[in-house]
Amino acid sequence: MQKKNPSNLILQSVLASIIMFALRKILLQVLDLPRFWRHSRLDGMVWIIVFLTSVLIDIDYGLLIGVLLSVGAIFLQGLKAYTCLLGNVPSTDLYLDINRYRAAKQIVGIKIIHYQGAINFATRFVLGSRVNK
Repeated sequence: MQKKNPSNLILQSVLASIIMFALRKILLQVLDLPRFWRHSRLDGMVWIIVFLTSVLIDIDYGLLIGVLLSVGAIFLQGLKAYTCLLGNVPSTDLYLDINRYRAAKQIVGIKIIHYQGAINFATRFVLGSRVNK
């Protein structure tokens, strides 16, 4: 058996404390998870996967997976956006979905589109196709 050198133990302890200090902020971000989960479960899942990948495997892989999952999440959110044509309810200032409310009537010559989703580079074609219907 090799005899352990006390200077190596001190060096390892110092390095371990530096690493733990650097990871402190990352580990404290676990407290933000409930807020992410309440805002969007998809964002919460992305956060969990990226966090576990960064901590358990490697930070470089965590960053790569984070970028890929974030771009994928943008595409998914754009594909499931709610869109409808709005019409005016006579004698009111209400504009409602004409497919859900029979009282709502479309104004002749005007299209009012309700698009409930992110508007970005990934969703421009989806939004354009729904507006042109």
